[in-house]
Amino acid sequence: MYLPVSLSDLSNVELHVFSDASEKAIAAAAYLKVVDADNNTYLGFILGKSKLAPVKGHTIPRLELCGAVLASEIGNSVLEQLDMKPSVVKYYTDSKVVLGYLYNETKRFYTYVSNHVCKILKRSSADQWSYVPSSKNPADCATRENTSCEQLTSRNGYKDLDGF
Repeated sequence: MYLPVSLSDLSNVELHVFSDASEKAIAAAAYLKVVDADNNTYLGFILGKSKLAPVKGHTIPRLELCGAVLASEIGNSVLEQLDMKPSVVKYYTDSKVVLGYLYNETKRFYTYVSNHVCKILKRSSADQWSYVPSSKNPADCATRENTSCEQLTSRNGYKDLDGF
């Protein structure tokens, strides 16, 4: 079970997918957020994925773009596997550069950026993407070296995904 309540009994089900990247790794994490009839909110971890970052040749904005592609892939995968359709699907990144790429409608990009933006927008729309500070980004945990996720969770206060 993802949550302590049945999804079939709920009317408000939301999917939230977070992305992050560093020089070491790229990562994405998906969560379900539900509200029951008594206005109790529950949060359940669905899927997380991380990959090692390429050793050379990638800037942080390009790595963050790779993280956003990974987030759109796992978001799409979760949507295909769920028996019901969430009322809200939101994606988050701590990179304002990535958001600039996604919201852009006029400027042409280099082929690498253009291809990655196209991959993201095939699975999601630009208006589904929002900014999240690094301190509240659960995907941040998988991109940091030698840090306990439990320490990060308690330090950053994103155990409840406050504000999402």
